[in-house]
Amino acid sequence: MFKKIFLSVIILFFVFAFNFNAFADLNSQLDAKKNDIQQIDQKIQELQQQIDQKQSEQVTLKNQITIIDTEIDKTKAQIQKTQAEIQRTNLEIEKLRSEIDLKKQEISKQKVVLGEYIRLINEYDQISPIEILFGYNSFSQFLDQLDNLETLENKGQQTLDQVQKIKVEMESNKKDLDSKAKDLANLDDQLAYEKEELDGKRTGKENILAQTEDKEEEFQALLAKAKEEQDAANNEIYAIEQQIRSQQQDDPNQDNWQDVGGAELGWPINPVQGISAYFMDSSYYSFWGLQHYAIDIPAPQGTPMHAPADGYVAKYSDAGLGYSYILLYHGNGLSTVFGHASACYVAEGANVKRGDVIGLSGGAPGSRGAGWMTTGPHLHFEVRINGNPVDPMKYLK
Repeated sequence: MFKKIFLSVIILFFVFAFNFNAFADLNSQLDAKKNDIQQIDQKIQELQQQIDQKQSEQVTLKNQITIIDTEIDKTKAQIQKTQAEIQRTNLEIEKLRSEIDLKKQEISKQKVVLGEYIRLINEYDQISPIEILFGYNSFSQFLDQLDNLETLENKGQQTLDQVQKIKVEMESNKKDLDSKAKDLANLDDQLAYEKEELDGKRTGKENILAQTEDKEEEFQALLAKAKEEQDAANNEIYAIEQQIRSQQQDDPNQDNWQDVGGAELGWPINPVQGISAYFMDSSYYSFWGLQHYAIDIPAPQGTPMHAPADGYVAKYSDAGLGYSYILLYHGNGLSTVFGHASACYVAEGANVKRGDVIGLSGGAPGSRGAGWMTTGPHLHFEVRINGNPVDPMKYLK
């Protein structure tokens, strides 16, 4: 009576064996791809070390070009890593789909087994205990048959439990599959983002070489002018904020904000590539010779910039190819500055809401609004309290 059950189990075994080999191949490919990613990570770390080393040296045209070239190589490596992660994610998706298919096959086979158990149990239910008793030569044989019936019921329950367990696992696999599909979409976006960033860095290098005609004295003149622009911008921003605070003091409806610890700001740009320079970064000072009153967020040239909180546009300084910025005032002494702005979409005095697009980022050397104290596309983002720069990382949420 167990012949059909045994046959189903044998078929199921061969299905498992076939899929096991497929899984083994997928796992081998996944391991190889993980190894590739680790090697690329190591290369990225080495390139960053080279950049850090060059930034500790004197600012020269040759040094600046070397840094940009290394930044380009680093971005290329990041692109390779993202491509490898896309390939790995596709393999993980393929593996999950195979697991789901296997579980569907397993459920189907287990249903056959369960159906056979139910059929046999029903056969026993159709015969009365008296008929079964007189159908055997001894009472002992009758008891053995009852034991077989109990075994069938237990096996049937075990099979049903196994089917339910497989269904739960399959639902978990489906959720993982949805998650991996989202990861894949994010990686595709990141790859496009990194390719744009690479284009910006290449353009920046071309602009520097064209502007300086590969002459050190021309580069130093540009650098001196850029420092003057940065100093002038800092003084101008402080003066504008002083004027705003003075006007507020004359307005009885305005409160002086003494405690700013609870301020929460949204990110002006998604920090996909992290932070390239932090507030009061020592390496920035050693390289450029100026304090860094901001964080630098790497972003492709022309990335939309968002207001981190409600406020109004206090100033848009358009310096052409020089250092341009947008100053937002948010009330109670809090303001934010968007440096290296390549475009501004809001007028001075206009109100903005948190999340509104106020303009586009820049930072590629020689591009509109960038100035020359930059090695690649990014947003220079400042937070100020009563005119004084503070660490933006303490307020960004």
